[in-house]
Amino acid sequence: MVAPFDLKTIRRIDAVLHEPSRLCIAFALNMSDVLSFSELKALLGMTDGNLSVHLRTLEEKGYVATHRTTEAGKPRKLCRLSGRGRTAFKEYLAILDQILLAARVTANGGGPSPGGGGPRGGTLAKEA
Repeated sequence: MVAPFDLKTIRRIDAVLHEPSRLCIAFALNMSDVLSFSELKALLGMTDGNLSVHLRTLEEKGYVATHRTTEAGKPRKLCRLSGRGRTAFKEYLAILDQILLAARVTANGGGPSPGGGGPRGGTLAKEA
């Protein structure tokens, strides 16, 4: 059975998470409970300034929480994905899943749905 795919779904992608560097940060923090700034920097191959800017954006959105501490007398910034950040990341992945499913169906001959689907109608056919 073929059900329509609403192209407006793509517009629901979280632009903050969709930026590649921030997506990498969210992905890394989703895989670990806590990572230090230094660990993130090494893991992602980012500069101090670039990582700082993207972390600040994620913090302002409420997706990442940071905590400053000292370890062996050295300052250390710990980063974790907040509850809101985990929810946003899961929603982001769910939207991507919907888009990928629709793209696979249309690539395999599903095509636009009958009766005015496609770009003008705003829907594409997908398997239900």
